[in-house]
Amino acid sequence: MLPIILADETTLRVINDGRENYPKSYMWFYQSGGYTPERPVVLYEYQLTHAGQHAKIFLTGFAGYLQTNGKIR
Repeated sequence: MLPIILADETTLRVINDGRENYPKSYMWFYQSGGYTPERPVVLYEYQLTHAGQHAKIFLTGFAGYLQTNGKIR
């Protein structure tokens, strides 16, 4: 059985971060699944953009299933 990671992102507003107009930022989250459902590991990663490249970099070296928005990829 290959490991599973659940991932998603949500917007947030960061005040006084040096950018104009208090733009949106993103909090990405990754949760373990499959092997440890009773004790999942949840990691949060703050990013300035919604670019999928952030998840790709974060998951470098991961071999398994990635589930996002109800779809397994």
